[in-house]
Amino acid sequence: MTNSFKINYNQSLGLKKLIELAVGKQNLGKINDDITQERFPLAGIGIRKLSLRVEPCLDDETVKEVRMRLLSAGHIPANTGDLASFFRSHPTEVGEWAEVLVVGEDSQWENADNRVCVPGVFVFKGGRYFGLCHLYSRVDQRYGVLVIVRNNDSDT
Repeated sequence: MTNSFKINYNQSLGLKKLIELAVGKQNLGKINDDITQERFPLAGIGIRKLSLRVEPCLDDETVKEVRMRLLSAGHIPANTGDLASFFRSHPTEVGEWAEVLVVGEDSQWENADNRVCVPGVFVFKGGRYFGLCHLYSRVDQRYGVLVIVRNNDSDT
């Protein structure tokens, strides 16, 4: 089992601000403009306290297959706000993966090409990126999915 990480963040800041804080001022141009509060809603308002962990993907799975496998195993998908706050608090952990994705129902958006996308973050050559990945993209064990760890301290 992978490590779990505690995060606390204020959802009242809004998704845009959470993402900006996650990537840092020098990386604001590395945020996909299609990631908006309307398309990827937060879980609520106020302080959200969670324990999270990154679950590895399997070689040659699609993101959709990863999602179904994790849901079948009883995992609770994190949302886009959770991902932003995790990235801000634990960039070194994100850097251990090719990309860390969120795959919950509230973290899926169908673009103009009728392709369903999910948010993902990664570190490359010192840059911090917040982008989108297609649900039918093939991934491997270098990719991970952020899930919520149930415990007494979280708000789940």
